[in-house]
Amino acid sequence: MKYLILSFAMVALSGVPAFACSCMFPETAEAQVEGADLVFEGRVIDVAPEKLKLSWWQRVRRAVLGPPEFEMRNDVTSFQVTREIKGNAGQKMAISHLPGEFGATCGISFRPGETYVILAYETTNPGVYSTSLCSSAAYPSEDY
Repeated sequence: MKYLILSFAMVALSGVPAFACSCMFPETAEAQVEGADLVFEGRVIDVAPEKLKLSWWQRVRRAVLGPPEFEMRNDVTSFQVTREIKGNAGQKMAISHLPGEFGATCGISFRPGETYVILAYETTNPGVYSTSLCSSAAYPSEDY
């Protein structure tokens, strides 16, 4: 018993941040579409790191200390829209997301040339949409 308590205390006091991604998908594709702001099917044109918007203090800090050892960043994936399902995606759409290397924080990877059903949510910036592993299509594309 004392080993169990000691183990718990070591983990609780370690100070190392822990990340976990746990997703609960709706029971139907229809319910998944209903919950999203924008849904479309599209072919990946390009995946690129999102440009960082740093404050003047962050720029000074980076100039003096260099970039941080670990930094969460978003990727932006550009899609050629092949089918609009919900909302107005237009012919091309850029979607922000954590990259798949951050899978523990629900990051998702897209491969150029591949086609995906995208369920996206509008961010606090109007017209800017994001997605994640937990909002990825859970059903075959023909169900959407």
